Amino acid sequence: MKNNNSLYILINSLTPAEKTYLRRNVFPEGKERTAYCLLFDAIEKQASQKVAYDEEAIKRKLASKKSAEHFAAIKNYLYNLILESLYELNHRNDAEYKTRAYLRKADILIRKGLYKPAKKYLKKAQAEAAEYDFYMELIRAAGLEKKISNISPPDEVKILEEKIYSDTIFAADRIKNSAMFNYLFKKLHSYLLENPTVRNKESEEFIADFFSNPLLQNESNALTFESRLNYFRIHMNYSHAVNLPEKEYEYGTRLIDYIFANSTKVRIYSLNIYRIYLRFLICTLRAKKSEAFLTHLDKLRNIHIKFGLNLTVEMKMVLIESYGLEINFYNNNGEFDKAVKVLDNFENEFLAFEENIHMLSRISFYYNISVAYFGEEMYERSLYWINKVLNNTSSSQAGERYFYSLILALILHFELKNLDLAESYIRKIYRILYNKNKHFEFEKQLMKFMRKLPNIDLDSELINEFRNIYEVFRILMKDPFEKVALEKFEFIEYLESKISGRPFKLVCREKHMNTQLS
Repeated sequence: MKNNNSLYILINSLTPAEKTYLRRNVFPEGKERTAYCLLFDAIEKQASQKVAYDEEAIKRKLASKKSAEHFAAIKNYLYNLILESLYELNHRNDAEYKTRAYLRKADILIRKGLYKPAKKYLKKAQAEAAEYDFYMELIRAAGLEKKISNISPPDEVKILEEKIYSDTIFAADRIKNSAMFNYLFKKLHSYLLENPTVRNKESEEFIADFFSNPLLQNESNALTFESRLNYFRIHMNYSHAVNLPEKEYEYGTRLIDYIFANSTKVRIYSLNIYRIYLRFLICTLRAKKSEAFLTHLDKLRNIHIKFGLNLTVEMKMVLIESYGLEINFYNNNGEFDKAVKVLDNFENEFLAFEENIHMLSRISFYYNISVAYFGEEMYERSLYWINKVLNNTSSSQAGERYFYSLILALILHFELKNLDLAESYIRKIYRILYNKNKHFEFEKQLMKFMRKLPNIDLDSELINEFRNIYEVFRILMKDPFEKVALEKFEFIEYLESKISGRPFKLVCREKHMNTQLS
């Protein structure tokens, strides 16, 4: 095993129930403490103190036990021992584990010629497989039934063979259906990552060809739970790409309703469902469904309680990302004080898992936190977080998020009177705009504005230039696609606050209130 902190992360992720199981069954207190038991104790204690992993300190503790020279081997042994124990604990009541156990028992009994009890286990396995969409297990069960058919009386053979054929075709069709919908979802997802909006002939032709697939004409063509999830996700992603937030929300709502109507599947697809739910929360933000966002945010954070799930590290990552969306929600409402309060409540947890969060999700966190502090006029704190975006990624990696972060950094340097630094950001933004495929008129107008900035007098001419670009942006806001680009950061509200002399957060709050009333 490499000299890394994987064992520390694994031990730190253990739930109280898992620790209790390990202490009772793997590391019992009453017995003489072996080297791997002592290593577990030392790392568990370090993890409970919520400090960074210090391997040298662990080695010093074990040095007196003559374990230091075998540390890597002990560490590797402990890591695998914990994994094996967790597999036994977490899968003993798992439907897939039970189904496979029934099949293994049936196979053993068939090999011993005990066909009657083997049939009982096959029947149990088939019932579990049918309920939870374990189609590969249905095919394995059909294979075992074939062995029984080979020694069955002639009058039973025909019935068994027809059943074997029917079960195999049924399962194979659904495996193929799931694979096709998964392929279609990935194909559209990959295309939209490179072409986020459908605004030119090439993208329109791709979309037309993609949706000509017969499978996508009706949701009844999705034959499995997983296929149905992907059917809804495909239509959500398309609705987002063509800027139809209400339609995206409609498909998202149908997706969530479908999941909860099939609650027996939640445990099987739990991690995927957590990620889907997070995606749906983003959809509610785009559709400006405030009440729905807060309702479903609470539901997401309590799924593990409702369905009795053990929270994995991946699930915890999703829950941590939900705090980023909550910050974004309050930012959108102009309630920057509430956004900062959310951060205060979970910042330590975020920092503990920071490096485990996907890079793009992490920089979205940094950006949203920076906007929250900007709204509260805590410019130094805002600059600290926006610099984490700019220092941890690049334009090629983060695309639009990097571009908008540069603009926010420029505004912050203006507010902090760092005019020399502001000029360097103007040049960076101009270079990106110059080399960018400009899909939005907003980008072209911003480029003209950036070209003027270095040559104007900030005391006498800046407000007038703000007024000019403000009027241009107000006209562009009437175009739904331009509006999406302008709302990535509250440009209109910032310009209005500078022109009117009112606080930025007050302008944002008024805009939100007017939107709710209209």
